[in-house]
Amino acid sequence: MQLLAQLNEHEVRYLVLWDFTDPDGSGKAVGNFGLWVDPNHDNKTRLLSLLANMGYPNESIRQLRHVDFFVPFAFTLKLPSGLEIDIMTAPEDCDTERFDDYYQKATPVKWEDITFHLIEWATVSDNHAAFTGQIAASSMLIKPYRE
Repeated sequence: MQLLAQLNEHEVRYLVLWDFTDPDGSGKAVGNFGLWVDPNHDNKTRLLSLLANMGYPNESIRQLRHVDFFVPFAFTLKLPSGLEIDIMTAPEDCDTERFDDYYQKATPVKWEDITFHLIEWATVSDNHAAFTGQIAASSMLIKPYRE
């Protein structure tokens, strides 16, 4: 939740995508979530500034600076706690220009003192496997200095 608070503090626009599945029919749901960041240039600048402030290596930030956020792209951010969060500019089968549409449809959620917008994965895409493959194909894991 600290990451969401920092995203809000730096005014980074994002959606929390969630999906619950019951893979083996046992009634025990497994939850997955990722972050979809608004692909516009100003938002990208705020995200990169946040990563620099969080102590991520300049080389990693430099790599992201050269990524065209208007093309579907995903990377995994490893937090100092060891938790890994998948972040994308758009699901592979979803137009980046539709972020605003989905942001309007998302449910604002307040957790303690953090407010974020939550949307179910199925609302955005019926192909969660494409996103998982997109993360794997990006092969970009951004790690903090202090590990």
